[in-house]
Amino acid sequence: MNIVKFKNHIKKNTYSSILIILYLIFSISTYTIWEVKNHNQLTGDEPHYLVMANGISKYHSFEQTKPYEEEFINREIYPPGLNPNNQDPVPSSKNTHAVMGPNGLFNVHNIGLPLLLAMPYKMFGIEGCKTFMILNGGFIVFLLWKIISLLCPSKNITFLAILPLAISNPLIFASNQIYPEFPAATISLIGLYWIVLETKKDIFEKNINF
Repeated sequence: MNIVKFKNHIKKNTYSSILIILYLIFSISTYTIWEVKNHNQLTGDEPHYLVMANGISKYHSFEQTKPYEEEFINREIYPPGLNPNNQDPVPSSKNTHAVMGPNGLFNVHNIGLPLLLAMPYKMFGIEGCKTFMILNGGFIVFLLWKIISLLCPSKNITFLAILPLAISNPLIFASNQIYPEFPAATISLIGLYWIVLETKKDIFEKNINF
């Protein structure tokens, strides 16, 4: 019975299912190719977000001394080394993305993304975080479908409107990269969907009363 319901659900949501499947195919393919060719690995702020995630999941703290010390030694997150040539093995504001305060070393980056990545990192490491980001991108595609469907009754037009994003996001915007903008976009789209949905309900109720 559950299988029948699932099949019926897929039939009713054929276009949105196709979009998400396309997105996942392109995202997973891009990530796999990059891994095989050792291309577009963690860089910039990305390793520091994961150091924060490690600190939260392993040390249960926002203080960054221990997670940076661990990364300086193991280089599990960033193999080239966040502290190249071991110039200074002691984490400080000079060799990290953190500042020293009265209670220790704290990262300059916001804690939102590391909080979301703490559990995926603890369970599956970098691969878990990359997977989380890919799934988050799929949720963005789904939310866009829901929002545009409320505004446009034509499924064909909605499909064509979202298709470029579903294909280009994994390739151009790199859906598996550790960027805080993508979870922020998801949260914003959830709020936007709620606003549009409530507005549609209000309009519908006013039309009935009228």
